[in-house]
Amino acid sequence: MAVTILRKRSPRAPTISLREAVDRAVKIYENEGKHPATVDIVAQHLGYKSSANGAAKQVLATLGYFGLVERPADGMLAVTKSVEGFKFAPSDIQRAEILRKWLVTPGVYAELLEKYQGHLPSEASLKYELIQKGFNPTTADECLAAFLDSVKFVEQIVASIASGSVALEAEVRKEEGEATTSAIDAMDSQNAADPAANRQSELSGKAVLSAPTVFASDSVEYGGSDKIPVRLAGGRRAWLVIPSPLYKADKERLKSQIDLLLADDDEE
Repeated sequence: MAVTILRKRSPRAPTISLREAVDRAVKIYENEGKHPATVDIVAQHLGYKSSANGAAKQVLATLGYFGLVERPADGMLAVTKSVEGFKFAPSDIQRAEILRKWLVTPGVYAELLEKYQGHLPSEASLKYELIQKGFNPTTADECLAAFLDSVKFVEQIVASIASGSVALEAEVRKEEGEATTSAIDAMDSQNAADPAANRQSELSGKAVLSAPTVFASDSVEYGGSDKIPVRLAGGRRAWLVIPSPLYKADKERLKSQIDLLLADDDEE
């Protein structure tokens, strides 16, 4: 009597990293836009002869696990709206947010990142975790490699944004230092000739709110808002965090608050 051995299938998980998956999804978008196309045509855009190819099946399945493609009808595939949003995102911050969402779309990825927040354990521990979830050892290695590269990819993007923000901050500080030096030299010259002005400069603890300068080019996107530096006298600086969109009622509220601050300053 023949004995049939049933092999347990590993859980569904990406076989390529998010880095590669995004490149392939963008390639599909560049050929088809958001319009549905047959699975075979999509596979051909990725360099395969047909979707019957084993590698093509795995890649297309992975794009689905990350939420990069969807099936609007049987035998059809289309990239999701998020792919278009990623391709045309006006800032790296918005692009990074989309990548973060894609990273936690696969169920296995979400579970691992939730369990090991802040710091992942060793590869051996992660492989053991995957095997406990039902992966066979070979598939666990494949899944782990894709997972680690996906996490690294997103971390690199976030780190690049952070370093860019630090560089911008350093440039702003440099400009402020140069502006402050020039302002102090000008004030020294004016105070020498104007005793009243000299007396005014001795008043400490007063915020000079008259005619602050806002440089739009120094604005930084900050969690979906624009964080704009406002340079004050004496090398000091304030930050305005302006939400997007900014409605007319918001503008009136901000103006009223600034008027209130000016009124308080006049009373002192």
